[in-house]
Amino acid sequence: MVQHIFRLMWNKKRQHALLITEIAVAFLVVFVLSVSLVGSWRLYNTPLGFDYEDAWSVDVQIGGDWDEENIARIRQVVQAARELQEVEWAHVIWGPPFVSYQWSSDVVGDDGRTMNSLFNYTNDGGLADFGVELLDGRWFGPEDEGLDHDVVVISRRFQEELFPDSSPLGKNVRDFSEHEDGEERREMRVVGVFEDFRQMGEFSPLKPYAITRFTLTGTEEDGINILAVKVRPGTTAAFEEVLLNRLRRVAKSWDFEVSTWVEQREANNRRYLLPMTIMTIIGGFLMLMVAFGLFGVLWQNVTRRTQEIGLRRAMGATQANIQLQIIGELLIVSLLGIGIGLIIAVQFPMLDAAEMFSWSNSIYGGIAAIIVILGMAALCAWYPSRVATRFSPATALHYE
Repeated sequence: MVQHIFRLMWNKKRQHALLITEIAVAFLVVFVLSVSLVGSWRLYNTPLGFDYEDAWSVDVQIGGDWDEENIARIRQVVQAARELQEVEWAHVIWGPPFVSYQWSSDVVGDDGRTMNSLFNYTNDGGLADFGVELLDGRWFGPEDEGLDHDVVVISRRFQEELFPDSSPLGKNVRDFSEHEDGEERREMRVVGVFEDFRQMGEFSPLKPYAITRFTLTGTEEDGINILAVKVRPGTTAAFEEVLLNRLRRVAKSWDFEVSTWVEQREANNRRYLLPMTIMTIIGGFLMLMVAFGLFGVLWQNVTRRTQEIGLRRAMGATQANIQLQIIGELLIVSLLGIGIGLIIAVQFPMLDAAEMFSWSNSIYGGIAAIIVILGMAALCAWYPSRVATRFSPATALHYE
């Protein structure tokens, strides 16, 4: 049976070439879509590394430069928020979770190894209150005041890439970026390692991350515009006005805008899900067009081969044999198209085209794409094959 099917396909190789090409393109589309879905699902189920429930962000607009007077006022704003009964903690942070901006820079270690890392900074006690898990060492704190170097805590991924064979504690890293005045930043000494922290949300990839200390002493050259506040469970939205009135009494000329981390998370997820949804819809329409093409080709194929099918029936072939032949032909054509698609698809993880195309994601995505293409081919071949089995030998042999 298989040898017979291959002989029939070879005799019609020109007719099948376009069909094989179409299936190969469809396989690549499904492969890319499957890898994206698999990668997104795995990222979504990876812990964020912090708590976002009942946390709010207060965007602080000072309307001027971060001079000593404004630094002193932000200290008063933080203290005013902490004094409210509904507030569990309040800290400043440069980049809150689920926002559309982030800070990255190249860093170099003591041994000269370099890489790119995301950065953030917050005040003492902030990371512990955010729910970040400390894996090794300690958080920065008042004991780091007055040193001739900055202190930094790094993520697990940061350690794995820059210090793969040794403990990073007590070692120095240097940020390649510069201050606005052109001066190089001071060396940073690693004092702790924390669990991976994904500031941009569930669909963001795991990247090296480092967080430095912001002291609120008026000595920093960079400002900070986000006040992170954790309210007690059960606090209603009405508390927002109470919080804003309290902050405005401390800084009358400043503007404040409140948003919850839950709201920011939902908005951030929509930004990631929208293009994924559009790509899925486009891929679905493409698959539908391919399915219609396969169905039409098979229908025409069965109609033209009525005499051949009748002759096989007259020679003793059963309805199951005929149906298996029709479905088998399309599955073999589909496997040839999948084979061509696989040759191209394997280049994505080999060339490290994108982080999403890791070997594990590509393997799962490839398996899913093969199942989808073969399932679609079998489904498209089922009805024409059923029609072919309804031809009686006598009718088929007299078909003109």
